[in-house]
Amino acid sequence: MCRVAVVGAGVAGLLSALNLNCEVEVFEAAKPGLRGRRCTGVVSRATLARLPRARRFAVQRYSGLEVSVPELDLRLSLSSRTTFAYKLDRGAHELELARMVEDKGHRLLQRTPIRAVKPKAGGVELLLPTGWRRYDAAVLAEGYPATLARSLNLAPTVEARVGIQALVRIGGALDPETLYVAYSPRFLRGFAWVVPLDGGRALVGGAALSRGLETLSRAIRLCSKLFKLKIEISSEKFGGYVLRGYPRSLAKGRVVALGDAVATVKSLSGGGLYAVSALARPLAELVEAAATAREPGAGSLAEIEKVLKTLRRSYALSETFDRAIASAPKLGLKLEAEVRDLEYDDHAVAILQALAGLKSVKRGERFPEHINTPVYA
Repeated sequence: MCRVAVVGAGVAGLLSALNLNCEVEVFEAAKPGLRGRRCTGVVSRATLARLPRARRFAVQRYSGLEVSVPELDLRLSLSSRTTFAYKLDRGAHELELARMVEDKGHRLLQRTPIRAVKPKAGGVELLLPTGWRRYDAAVLAEGYPATLARSLNLAPTVEARVGIQALVRIGGALDPETLYVAYSPRFLRGFAWVVPLDGGRALVGGAALSRGLETLSRAIRLCSKLFKLKIEISSEKFGGYVLRGYPRSLAKGRVVALGDAVATVKSLSGGGLYAVSALARPLAELVEAAATAREPGAGSLAEIEKVLKTLRRSYALSETFDRAIASAPKLGLKLEAEVRDLEYDDHAVAILQALAGLKSVKRGERFPEHINTPVYA
């Protein structure tokens, strides 16, 4: 039986291990479940279905999306006739995946950082705290800043925003089934979000090219003004990196990489669970093929290329979106659209759906003037 090492026990690493029919050792520098607190955990219905046992950890559902661009005085209210997204308790779900990995007979080694990786003829060597260990193949799911993937020239060039959020209490007219997003390249230099939870609570955060606490402060000010909310922080602040980029390559020799280590993310939002859940199975087949020196199946390669195409399109869309905001005049519009089933994973398709489902175009209120004022040099 082939022997495979998986570096990282976030969702990417744990899903990879679950899909491998080899002898697997999973290495995590910290503890499973800690990575899940870094993101909002909002996933599409299709992604939720691909994640093992995820439905039991879905704590909220959404059928509406409100997007504001203050620099353009533009607001889009989009409603879907069906639930298109769910809030996942990422930490609890990762712990469940870790239990599933161990139940399958794989080894999970916590607090065991991997310091180096070397592709060798017929295998891979990893540097553990106790010394070098040899495997038939390896999966790098280490996350960002991707030290190991970068050492193998697998990590692409990315724009890494600082993402930070907090659990808050909300006062104001907040629809509990609507996600709120604000794109503001001038005031925030990134984007902000409000993810409603139960009991008048929500996750409020932002991702920007600035320091974390400054990003959160600006995100709260922005969301308070745009969505007419009173926001009171009720928890400690937490977060991580929010990436914009796309994979340059997922494999080198007998090493395969997945997740933030190689930017398998949706660039417009930074979300990574769509690609991780869609790529874990075909990449596991790629790993097993590499470990046993055989050719991977054409079906797996086609699945991988389909996901990569979506990620490249998301990156191109994010770049186009930024240029459009920078050069377009103020529109002063409020758009309302309704779709049958919003495509949450492919943003290009979602935009086409919104255009096709437009119900009304109205003159919108002007956003507060200070939001339209550049504050970054």
